[in-house]
Amino acid sequence: AYDFSQVYQALNRFCAVELSSLYVDVLKDRLYCNAANDPARRTAQSVLFTIYIELTKLLAPIIPFTAEEAWQLKSEGHASVHLAPLPHHTPRDTDAAIEKSWASLLDLRSRVNEKLEEARRDKKIGKSLEARVEITGRHPELLDGSIRQSSLEELFIVSKVHVTPTEGEETITVTRAADHGMKKCIRCWKYWDTLGSHAEHPELCDRCTQVALHFETPSS
Repeated sequence: AYDFSQVYQALNRFCAVELSSLYVDVLKDRLYCNAANDPARRTAQSVLFTIYIELTKLLAPIIPFTAEEAWQLKSEGHASVHLAPLPHHTPRDTDAAIEKSWASLLDLRSRVNEKLEEARRDKKIGKSLEARVEITGRHPELLDGSIRQSSLEELFIVSKVHVTPTEGEETITVTRAADHGMKKCIRCWKYWDTLGSHAEHPELCDRCTQVALHFETPSS
């Protein structure tokens, strides 16, 4: 007999760990603060929709009625989740390299989170967005140009990340962004080196200013 408990446990772990405590947490900034049609936001929405579709398929044998109700919320595709094929992944040559790169980044994220927690305990910061993180050490995956600083800030959920390559041991230093002259945007709550590029929105960062101006522009 097929052991559905193993499937349930794997899906539950995926939703609780990979999704809730990592992917969805990291995506909140771009989903909530980027412009509605921003490519990064739309890409994230597409991925979340795909996850929703594939998870519903995988859950259908375990919770058939609930899965069917979830399936009916979408607007196209098979009439029933029980008629849809199960997800299938075809391995690619790049999978191993991507997995290795992300394993290294997530390991670094764990070490950064430890330093953030220390800073919270010491009352240096409250929310992680109040932090500026400086990393020194050997991190070739951060220096090959494929990972932007903004991506690291999003992954760590901090306002600033500065990476300095050295041959010595790794150091991770967390300080208050405000202590470096950075100012808090009242919309996204991130701290920025420059704020108020538009006279009418002195307390907004450039990103949030563009969103605000979009809504203020009369439609033709």
